[in-house]
Amino acid sequence: MPTTPPPLDATKAAALQQALHHDPQALAAIDAQGVVQWCNARFAALLGATGAPLHRLDHWLGPADAGRLMAGEAVERQLPAGTAGPGGDTAAAPWRLQAGAPTNAGLQLVRAEPLGELGALRQRIDQLQERLELVQTFSQTGVFERDATTLDGTWDGHMYRIWGLPERAPGALAPARSETAQWMFREDLGNKGFAQTLSHPGPHAQRVRIRRPDGQVRHLNTRWQVFHDPQGRPLRVLGTNTDDTEVYVQANRAEQLRTELDAALALGHIGLWRQALNSDRVLFDARGREIIGVAYDERGVALADARARIHPDDRPRAAASLASTLRTGLPSDMALRYPKPGGGWKHVLLRRALQRSPDGAPLGYVGVLLDVTERVEQDAKAHESNRRLEAAAEAARIGLWSTEYGSPLPNWNRRMYTLLGLDPQASPLAQNDWITRCVHADDRARVRHTVSSWWRAGQGAMEIEFRIQRLSDGALRWLRLRGELTFDREVGLGRRAEGVAIDITEQQQVLRQLRQTVERMTLTRTTLGLGTWDADRGHQQIHWDAQMFRLRGLESPARVVSRDEIAACLPADERRAVMAAQIGRLLDGEPWHTEFRVQRPDGEVRWITSHSVPLHDELGGEDRRIGVNWDSTETHMAAEALRQRERALAASQAKSQAMSQA
Repeated sequence: MPTTPPPLDATKAAALQQALHHDPQALAAIDAQGVVQWCNARFAALLGATGAPLHRLDHWLGPADAGRLMAGEAVERQLPAGTAGPGGDTAAAPWRLQAGAPTNAGLQLVRAEPLGELGALRQRIDQLQERLELVQTFSQTGVFERDATTLDGTWDGHMYRIWGLPERAPGALAPARSETAQWMFREDLGNKGFAQTLSHPGPHAQRVRIRRPDGQVRHLNTRWQVFHDPQGRPLRVLGTNTDDTEVYVQANRAEQLRTELDAALALGHIGLWRQALNSDRVLFDARGREIIGVAYDERGVALADARARIHPDDRPRAAASLASTLRTGLPSDMALRYPKPGGGWKHVLLRRALQRSPDGAPLGYVGVLLDVTERVEQDAKAHESNRRLEAAAEAARIGLWSTEYGSPLPNWNRRMYTLLGLDPQASPLAQNDWITRCVHADDRARVRHTVSSWWRAGQGAMEIEFRIQRLSDGALRWLRLRGELTFDREVGLGRRAEGVAIDITEQQQVLRQLRQTVERMTLTRTTLGLGTWDADRGHQQIHWDAQMFRLRGLESPARVVSRDEIAACLPADERRAVMAAQIGRLLDGEPWHTEFRVQRPDGEVRWITSHSVPLHDELGGEDRRIGVNWDSTETHMAAEALRQRERALAASQAKSQAMSQA
């Protein structure tokens, strides 16, 4: 191939000379002696020689500067007054002249540039460079350039910071592609990678992940432009790396939050809806359509159809709520009813908010639908259960109370006020207050200690009986207080207590009378030496008190006795007959009154009188049997003595009669 371009013909040469003559840059051609052989209009104006013979540079610049210029050095000069500066003015201005290497014809091309324009250009370049640096810093973007053949290239400082590598000297080769590939995730290396794009000029992009030497994982958005020469061969690559890690993390977090929101909406059965202010259609998501019971329509549901689904009694409130939100701009909540597929009504909580444009103008409504049917029905059941409990407690004259740990006041039903003699319209009393005001002075310390200890225990049941001085009439009454404490293991404290209060004044009176009766019976039984026994339904267990043993010359506390023990107390020759008769009477289920003899351990024989009656259950069957024994030996001895006297008297009378007849 030729090393020099072919010569131009005359026409082309004239056209080129004409173009250079009008070029805005000042150009001139000088020979080896520094004589200006040609110059364009701009350079001629600079020399002040328009239309005049051409100058020698040494006459214009002086021998020293002319020599330096011809030697290839740049010469800066202040043009003398009277010469034409840029734009045709005559003010003195600094200029910079530079000559190129001599051509084969021995000519050198001289360029003259005004230093004022160069300064402005440098200042503009500095400004652009500063802005570029700011953009790169804020966007975390680095610039790289590589040779498309060798893949050698350079990085700017931002590239090293993005990759977490020490910055190399300006102009030094950047890390090789093989070196950077080791920090990239394997799955990101394929799929139209960097090398495959070199044969395709134009822009390319790829997102990759890298693990920097410090262990951090970064997400990079890399873009590059492949440049080809006129023959279509890859020439160079210029590109950028943008660290999108923060954006990726935020996007990933947003996606995670969206997923969590969708899950929460699904679990909570919450539907979303939206209505433009100037639209007669309402858009619902899938859950919203399911809640109100409408089919999917990409245009949304007609506003009239959506309102027609609302219970007739709720429609006026819905319209008023809509108007209130539009008027005040405040969100509104309301409970609505929608029909169930199988009949009945769903209970739906609707929340509405006003959506505005950036300038504050209303755009429409957005809101949520929450199906609370199950909760409403459960609340209704709980309310009905509470109502029945209250009615039952009132009928049974039972006071109901409950309290939360740390709550200043308990919850009482109406009967609690009546039991304590308080006004039902007043607030309930705190624990310390009702103990101080209502509990009898002699029981107050015991009640306070029992209740406080129960709270400190944190769980379990509590029951206590005490006296109160009813505030309404001063009557002395007995109360039984019962409670159950729920233990919260998370905080280690009892959290809720519930219980009842029962007026047991009548029971206490009956018990007192019963105790008095029992005491009198015990005194009578002890005085008469009565022993008592009882047997269960099947007569398998017979229980004796201590007196039963003493009647037989034995010492033992009250306990269950066996049939063998009973038989052992009888005389040997009477044992079989007495036991058989006793078993027979037990099986008859009738009352009995009988007498038998027992033999004590010391051999003494005593007479025992036994009286027994069965006790029956509500169906009339025998439930158990009770009986008494007492020692009737003296009675038998008195009877025997009487019989002996009667026999003696009869014998005496018979003898006297016989003697009188004789």
